[in-house]
Amino acid sequence: MYVRIIRIGMEEDHVHMYVSIPPVKPIPKVIQRLKGISSKLLREKHGKWLAEYYWKPVLWAVGYFVSTVGNVDEKIIRQYVENQGKQDIDDECIALEEAL
Repeated sequence: MYVRIIRIGMEEDHVHMYVSIPPVKPIPKVIQRLKGISSKLLREKHGKWLAEYYWKPVLWAVGYFVSTVGNVDEKIIRQYVENQGKQDIDDECIALEEAL
């Protein structure tokens, strides 16, 4: 069973992700891997540019917010996440999913 990134939406200071996580996967571990792998990929691809803004050895903040899908329809969640920052980064999602 794999973690599947369905959509990513970006704001100036945070990221929204719509992710399918199998019930057997501990959410904190998935978040830890998402942050760790995405940080590594971003630093490999954009390290010089990031160095100007992120001089600390960490890229992401310690905290995160997780919510489950309940009475909300999947279409609404997709649209909400898609509209965050209006940036489409599907190729980056694929690389991150493969690393998970």
